[in-house]
Amino acid sequence: MSGPARRTAAKRDPVFVEGILDALPTAENHGHAAVSRLGGVAVTPWRNDHLEALAAGCTAVPQWAQVAGSVQAVVRLRKGTSAVQLDLAGAWNAVVPGGRLVISGPNDLGPASWIKRIAAELDAPPLATAIRDRSRSAAFRRDDRAAPAAWQVDPATSLFAGGTLDEGSAMLIASLEDLPECRHILDIGAGAGHLASAALVRWPAAKATLVEADATAVAVASERTRTAAPGRASVHWWDVAEPLPVADVDLVVCNPPCHAGPANDLAIARRMSEVAVSALRPGGRLRLVANRQLPYEAELSKLGLLRQVREDRRFKVLEVLVG
Repeated sequence: MSGPARRTAAKRDPVFVEGILDALPTAENHGHAAVSRLGGVAVTPWRNDHLEALAAGCTAVPQWAQVAGSVQAVVRLRKGTSAVQLDLAGAWNAVVPGGRLVISGPNDLGPASWIKRIAAELDAPPLATAIRDRSRSAAFRRDDRAAPAAWQVDPATSLFAGGTLDEGSAMLIASLEDLPECRHILDIGAGAGHLASAALVRWPAAKATLVEADATAVAVASERTRTAAPGRASVHWWDVAEPLPVADVDLVVCNPPCHAGPANDLAIARRMSEVAVSALRPGGRLRLVANRQLPYEAELSKLGLLRQVREDRRFKVLEVLVG
């Protein structure tokens, strides 16, 4: 972002309203506007956000647990109650007693409700609130108590499907029964690691490489694969714009994201499919699960021999065979 664009964005950001933040270094998640202005550290669990923060000259780490002794922290709201609670607990633990905990977000993420909820959980009103450009912020004092019990959530619950095995992934796993033995599997956009773990159980001599953009999911998938197949999986924090850490695999499994907000957005899924196919050896396969109505076929047919493997009322499993 250019200097003028950054200044314009800052004018619209309610965290910069007087009284919300002190003029001191801050920790900030899911963004780096405050860190760029005040110094401190950006907490960027999503790999693309992390790379952007580093490119902007900010110090950045993937997890709140890597931050300690901060005098203030900004929690940028995101979708999902568990995800926000996880961020609140991490920020609370990163800030010293007497410091500030700031929450901020656009109105469609419910900042007013979160402000009321946090005030009740802390039994203390906000120090200051601000409204600007359809967004809202509030600052709270961090006292010497532990984070509220309501914020102590299992990190897996912040992931897609709450970290559980979703119906589409279950269909893809069932489809593996008709495949010959695979020696090396790539799980791209691995999430909680269900697909790779099932493949490793299916083929006891196989190894798996998992790549995932969300650092929280990387930790969950690492634990799951260690339990399912000790020593046979490696999990990498990765963005689709980066080179893959592996090549010449027998099988790629993928349950790609298909939304940007409430709308369907297949661009990332298409890019993931292209990258996935580039990692296959000749004769290798991509197995992908998608919502039944989504039009993946035209693009996938350009990548290799396409066929539909399974289908029900909601999902379909597609295969691309590379020659």
